[in-house]
Amino acid sequence: RRMQTSNFSKTDDRDAFLIADLIRQSKCCRPIQHTVVSRHLKEQLRRLQHAEDALIVWRRQLLTILQRVMPEILEGVKEAQADSILQFFNELPTSDIPEAQWVSERIKRGRPRAKLTALYRRVTTATSSIPDPDQWHKTWQLAWNGWASARTQTLYSKKLIDSSVASHPITPLLLSVPGVNILTIAAFFAGTGDLSQFTYARQVEKAFGFDLHRWQSGKMDAPPHITKHGYAPARKMFYLAALSASRSPVFKDWYQRRLARRNDQKKLPVVIALASKLVRICFKIAVTGVPFNESLAIKAITHV
Repeated sequence: RRMQTSNFSKTDDRDAFLIADLIRQSKCCRPIQHTVVSRHLKEQLRRLQHAEDALIVWRRQLLTILQRVMPEILEGVKEAQADSILQFFNELPTSDIPEAQWVSERIKRGRPRAKLTALYRRVTTATSSIPDPDQWHKTWQLAWNGWASARTQTLYSKKLIDSSVASHPITPLLLSVPGVNILTIAAFFAGTGDLSQFTYARQVEKAFGFDLHRWQSGKMDAPPHITKHGYAPARKMFYLAALSASRSPVFKDWYQRRLARRNDQKKLPVVIALASKLVRICFKIAVTGVPFNESLAIKAITHV
Protein backbone atom coordinates (compact mmCIF):
# COMPACT_ATOMS: atom_id res chain seq x y z
CA ARG A 1 0.00 0.00 0.00
CA ARG A 2 2.96 2.31 0.50
CA MET A 3 4.08 1.79 -3.13
CA GLN A 4 2.04 4.08 -5.32
CA THR A 5 3.24 2.36 -8.49
CA SER A 6 2.05 -1.09 -7.38
CA ASN A 7 -0.97 -2.57 -9.12
CA PHE A 8 -1.82 -4.59 -5.96
CA SER A 9 -1.84 -7.89 -7.84
CA LYS A 10 -0.22 -11.14 -6.80
CA THR A 11 1.88 -11.18 -9.99
CA ASP A 12 3.47 -7.81 -9.30
CA ASP A 13 7.23 -8.34 -8.99
CA ARG A 14 7.57 -5.21 -6.86
CA ASP A 15 5.97 -7.11 -3.97
CA ALA A 16 8.84 -9.57 -3.98
CA PHE A 17 11.38 -6.73 -3.78
CA LEU A 18 9.40 -5.16 -0.93
CA ILE A 19 9.38 -8.45 1.01
CA ALA A 20 13.10 -8.93 0.40
CA ASP A 21 13.76 -5.42 1.68
CA LEU A 22 11.74 -6.08 4.84
CA ILE A 23 13.71 -9.26 5.51
CA ARG A 24 17.02 -7.50 4.84
CA GLN A 25 16.14 -4.80 7.37
CA SER A 26 15.13 -7.46 9.94
CA LYS A 27 11.55 -6.21 10.00
CA CYS A 28 10.32 -9.76 9.52
CA CYS A 29 11.97 -13.15 9.78
CA ARG A 30 11.14 -16.81 9.65
CA PRO A 31 9.73 -18.41 12.81
CA ILE A 32 12.15 -20.12 15.16
CA GLN A 33 12.11 -23.90 14.90
CA HIS A 34 12.00 -25.30 18.43
CA THR A 35 12.99 -28.61 19.92
CA VAL A 36 11.23 -30.44 22.74
CA VAL A 37 13.70 -29.05 25.29
CA SER A 38 13.57 -25.47 24.04
CA ARG A 39 9.77 -25.51 23.92
CA HIS A 40 9.66 -26.82 27.49
CA LEU A 41 12.10 -24.16 28.69
CA LYS A 42 10.15 -21.43 26.94
CA GLU A 43 6.96 -22.50 28.71
CA GLN A 44 8.69 -22.66 32.10
CA LEU A 45 10.26 -19.23 31.60
CA ARG A 46 6.82 -17.85 30.76
CA ARG A 47 5.41 -19.30 33.98
CA LEU A 48 8.39 -18.01 35.93
CA GLN A 49 7.87 -14.52 34.55
CA HIS A 50 4.19 -14.55 35.52
CA ALA A 51 5.02 -15.83 39.01
CA GLU A 52 7.68 -13.16 39.53
CA ASP A 53 5.29 -10.44 38.38
CA ALA A 54 2.64 -11.71 40.81
CA LEU A 55 5.28 -11.88 43.53
CA ILE A 56 6.09 -8.20 43.06
CA VAL A 57 2.41 -7.20 43.13
CA TRP A 58 1.54 -9.16 46.27
CA ARG A 59 4.72 -8.07 48.03
CA ARG A 60 3.96 -4.43 47.30
CA GLN A 61 0.46 -4.88 48.67
CA LEU A 62 1.77 -6.48 51.87
CA LEU A 63 4.21 -3.65 52.42
CA THR A 64 1.43 -1.12 51.87
CA ILE A 65 -0.80 -2.85 54.43
CA LEU A 66 2.06 -3.00 56.90
CA GLN A 67 2.96 0.63 56.28
CA ARG A 68 -0.53 1.78 57.18
CA VAL A 69 -0.55 -0.04 60.52
CA MET A 70 3.06 0.17 61.64
CA PRO A 71 4.98 2.68 59.49
CA GLU A 72 7.88 2.76 61.93
CA ILE A 73 8.66 -0.92 61.43
CA LEU A 74 9.98 -0.28 57.92
CA GLU A 75 12.08 2.78 58.74
CA GLY A 76 15.70 2.27 57.75
CA VAL A 77 15.02 -1.24 56.42
CA LYS A 78 16.82 -2.30 53.25
CA GLU A 79 14.97 -3.84 50.35
CA ALA A 80 16.53 -7.26 50.92
CA GLN A 81 15.40 -7.30 54.57
CA ALA A 82 11.74 -6.56 53.83
CA ASP A 83 10.93 -10.21 53.07
CA SER A 84 12.12 -11.37 56.48
CA ILE A 85 10.03 -8.67 58.15
CA LEU A 86 6.95 -9.77 56.22
CA GLN A 87 7.61 -13.37 57.19
CA PHE A 88 8.03 -12.39 60.83
CA PHE A 89 5.06 -10.03 60.86
CA ASN A 90 2.79 -12.71 59.39
CA GLU A 91 2.95 -14.48 62.75
CA LEU A 92 0.64 -11.84 64.17
CA PRO A 93 -0.05 -12.23 67.88
CA THR A 94 -3.73 -12.29 68.73
CA SER A 95 -5.57 -11.85 71.98
CA ASP A 96 -6.10 -15.61 72.11
CA ILE A 97 -2.36 -16.22 72.53
CA PRO A 98 -0.72 -14.88 75.72
CA GLU A 99 2.48 -12.93 75.41
CA ALA A 100 4.55 -15.47 77.33
CA GLN A 101 3.37 -18.35 75.16
CA TRP A 102 3.88 -16.49 71.88
CA VAL A 103 7.40 -15.40 72.88
CA SER A 104 8.43 -18.80 74.24
CA GLU A 105 7.39 -20.56 71.01
CA ARG A 106 9.67 -18.33 68.95
CA ILE A 107 12.62 -18.35 71.33
CA LYS A 108 13.10 -21.98 70.36
CA ARG A 109 13.89 -20.79 66.82
CA GLY A 110 16.88 -18.79 68.07
CA ARG A 111 15.24 -15.37 68.30
CA PRO A 112 16.05 -13.05 71.21
CA ARG A 113 13.43 -12.63 73.94
CA ALA A 114 13.73 -8.85 74.18
CA LYS A 115 12.99 -8.28 70.48
CA LEU A 116 10.13 -10.77 70.52
CA THR A 117 8.54 -9.13 73.54
CA ALA A 118 8.89 -5.65 72.02
CA LEU A 119 7.45 -6.84 68.72
CA TYR A 120 4.50 -8.54 70.43
CA ARG A 121 3.57 -5.38 72.29
CA ARG A 122 4.02 -3.14 69.26
CA VAL A 123 1.89 -5.37 67.06
CA THR A 124 -0.89 -5.79 69.60
CA THR A 125 -0.93 -2.05 70.24
CA ALA A 126 -1.03 -1.20 66.53
CA THR A 127 -3.70 -3.77 65.64
CA SER A 128 -5.89 -2.81 68.59
CA SER A 129 -6.27 0.71 67.21
CA ILE A 130 -7.64 -0.57 63.87
CA PRO A 131 -11.38 0.18 63.53
CA ASP A 132 -12.12 -3.24 61.98
CA PRO A 133 -9.32 -5.65 62.96
CA ASP A 134 -11.10 -8.72 61.58
CA GLN A 135 -11.37 -7.19 58.13
CA TRP A 136 -7.76 -6.04 58.33
CA HIS A 137 -6.62 -9.57 59.17
CA LYS A 138 -8.63 -10.97 56.25
CA THR A 139 -7.05 -8.46 53.88
CA TRP A 140 -3.59 -9.28 55.17
CA GLN A 141 -4.18 -13.03 54.94
CA LEU A 142 -5.46 -12.74 51.36
CA ALA A 143 -2.38 -10.83 50.29
CA TRP A 144 -0.13 -13.20 52.24
CA ASN A 145 -1.64 -16.27 50.59
CA GLY A 146 -1.16 -14.69 47.17
CA TRP A 147 2.46 -13.87 47.97
CA ALA A 148 3.12 -17.37 49.33
CA SER A 149 1.53 -18.96 46.26
CA ALA A 150 3.63 -16.80 43.92
CA ARG A 151 6.79 -17.74 45.85
CA THR A 152 5.94 -21.42 45.60
CA GLN A 153 5.34 -21.16 41.85
CA THR A 154 8.58 -19.22 41.40
CA LEU A 155 10.64 -21.83 43.24
CA TYR A 156 8.90 -24.67 41.40
CA SER A 157 9.52 -23.11 37.98
CA LYS A 158 13.18 -22.48 38.83
CA LYS A 159 13.54 -26.09 39.97
CA LEU A 160 12.16 -27.40 36.66
CA ILE A 161 14.39 -25.04 34.71
CA ASP A 162 17.46 -26.09 36.71
CA SER A 163 16.76 -29.78 36.13
CA SER A 164 16.25 -29.28 32.39
CA VAL A 165 19.33 -27.12 31.90
CA ALA A 166 21.60 -29.19 34.16
CA SER A 167 21.04 -32.30 32.05
CA HIS A 168 22.20 -30.57 28.86
CA PRO A 169 25.79 -31.50 27.89
CA ILE A 170 26.70 -27.93 26.89
CA THR A 171 25.68 -26.42 30.24
CA PRO A 172 29.06 -26.85 32.02
CA LEU A 173 30.80 -25.08 29.14
CA LEU A 174 28.32 -22.20 29.09
CA LEU A 175 28.52 -21.74 32.85
CA SER A 176 32.21 -20.92 32.47
CA VAL A 177 31.29 -17.69 30.65
CA PRO A 178 31.37 -14.73 33.08
CA GLY A 179 27.90 -13.47 33.94
CA VAL A 180 26.07 -16.49 32.52
CA ASN A 181 23.96 -18.54 34.94
CA ILE A 182 21.29 -21.25 34.69
CA LEU A 183 18.51 -18.82 33.79
CA THR A 184 20.67 -17.24 31.09
CA ILE A 185 21.35 -20.64 29.55
CA ALA A 186 17.65 -21.53 29.72
CA ALA A 187 16.79 -18.25 27.98
CA PHE A 188 19.44 -18.96 25.32
CA PHE A 189 18.00 -22.39 24.49
CA ALA A 190 14.42 -21.09 24.62
CA GLY A 191 15.22 -18.20 22.30
CA THR A 192 17.28 -20.10 19.73
CA GLY A 193 15.47 -23.45 19.61
CA ASP A 194 17.16 -25.75 17.11
CA LEU A 195 20.68 -24.39 16.66
CA SER A 196 21.09 -26.12 13.28
CA GLN A 197 18.81 -23.50 11.68
CA PHE A 198 21.45 -20.81 12.24
CA THR A 199 24.46 -20.46 9.99
CA TYR A 200 26.37 -17.75 11.83
CA ALA A 201 26.16 -15.87 15.12
CA ARG A 202 24.72 -12.68 13.68
CA GLN A 203 21.52 -14.57 12.95
CA VAL A 204 21.26 -15.49 16.63
CA GLU A 205 21.50 -11.82 17.55
CA LYS A 206 18.36 -11.22 15.49
CA ALA A 207 16.58 -14.01 17.36
CA PHE A 208 17.05 -11.96 20.55
CA GLY A 209 16.61 -8.52 18.99
CA PHE A 210 20.17 -7.34 19.63
CA ASP A 211 20.83 -6.55 15.95
CA LEU A 212 21.05 -2.85 15.03
CA HIS A 213 18.92 -0.92 12.57
CA ARG A 214 19.21 2.68 11.42
CA TRP A 215 16.37 4.97 10.39
CA GLN A 216 17.41 7.33 7.59
CA SER A 217 15.31 9.61 5.43
CA GLY A 218 16.76 12.49 3.43
CA LYS A 219 19.06 14.52 5.66
CA MET A 220 17.71 12.85 8.81
CA ASP A 221 20.00 10.09 10.05
CA ALA A 222 18.99 8.81 13.49
CA PRO A 223 21.54 6.88 15.59
CA PRO A 224 21.22 3.10 15.39
CA HIS A 225 19.14 1.21 17.92
CA ILE A 226 18.55 -2.45 18.57
CA THR A 227 15.48 -3.86 16.84
CA LYS A 228 14.10 -5.55 20.01
CA HIS A 229 12.58 -8.23 17.81
CA GLY A 230 12.60 -11.83 18.94
CA TYR A 231 12.39 -13.44 22.37
CA ALA A 232 12.07 -10.59 24.89
CA PRO A 233 12.61 -12.63 28.13
CA ALA A 234 15.95 -13.89 26.82
CA ARG A 235 16.98 -10.35 25.93
CA LYS A 236 16.34 -9.35 29.53
CA MET A 237 18.35 -12.31 30.85
CA PHE A 238 21.35 -11.48 28.67
CA TYR A 239 21.12 -7.84 29.67
CA LEU A 240 21.40 -8.85 33.33
CA ALA A 241 24.23 -11.24 32.42
CA ALA A 242 26.06 -8.37 30.71
CA LEU A 243 25.76 -6.24 33.84
CA SER A 244 27.35 -9.03 35.84
CA ALA A 245 30.01 -9.73 33.20
CA SER A 246 31.01 -6.05 33.06
CA ARG A 247 32.36 -6.42 36.60
CA SER A 248 34.35 -9.59 35.86
CA PRO A 249 38.12 -9.44 35.19
CA VAL A 250 37.62 -10.83 31.67
CA PHE A 251 35.37 -8.08 30.35
CA LYS A 252 35.99 -5.24 32.80
CA ASP A 253 38.81 -3.61 30.81
CA TRP A 254 36.90 -3.97 27.53
CA TYR A 255 33.80 -2.48 29.14
CA GLN A 256 35.70 0.48 30.59
CA ARG A 257 37.45 1.21 27.27
CA ARG A 258 34.16 1.18 25.35
CA LEU A 259 32.59 3.39 27.97
CA ALA A 260 35.50 5.86 27.88
CA ARG A 261 35.20 6.21 24.09
CA ARG A 262 31.63 7.47 24.44
CA ASN A 263 31.36 11.21 24.89
CA ASP A 264 27.93 10.97 26.49
CA GLN A 265 29.08 8.38 29.07
CA LYS A 266 25.87 6.39 28.63
CA LYS A 267 26.27 2.87 29.95
CA LEU A 268 23.22 1.32 28.29
CA PRO A 269 24.66 1.01 24.73
CA VAL A 270 27.85 -0.55 26.10
CA VAL A 271 25.92 -3.04 28.23
CA ILE A 272 23.80 -3.99 25.21
CA ALA A 273 26.95 -4.44 23.12
CA LEU A 274 28.36 -6.76 25.78
CA ALA A 275 25.07 -8.67 25.95
CA SER A 276 25.21 -9.16 22.20
CA LYS A 277 28.75 -10.49 22.49
CA LEU A 278 27.67 -12.92 25.19
CA VAL A 279 25.03 -14.25 22.81
CA ARG A 280 27.66 -14.85 20.15
CA ILE A 281 29.97 -16.53 22.67
CA CYS A 282 27.21 -18.88 23.83
CA PHE A 283 26.35 -19.72 20.23
CA LYS A 284 29.94 -20.52 19.36
CA ILE A 285 30.38 -22.72 22.43
CA ALA A 286 27.08 -24.53 21.82
CA VAL A 287 27.90 -25.22 18.16
CA THR A 288 31.59 -26.09 18.40
CA GLY A 289 31.72 -27.53 21.92
CA VAL A 290 34.96 -25.61 22.54
CA PRO A 291 35.30 -24.43 26.18
CA PHE A 292 35.41 -20.74 26.98
CA ASN A 293 38.96 -19.39 26.85
CA GLU A 294 39.51 -16.27 28.95
CA SER A 295 42.76 -15.33 27.23
CA LEU A 296 41.06 -15.29 23.82
CA ALA A 297 37.67 -14.02 24.96
CA ILE A 298 37.89 -10.50 23.56
CA LYS A 299 39.47 -11.59 20.31
CA ALA A 300 37.11 -14.53 19.91
CA ILE A 301 33.91 -12.58 20.42
CA THR A 302 35.09 -9.97 17.93
CA HIS A 303 35.45 -12.49 15.11
CA VAL A 304 32.52 -14.81 15.87
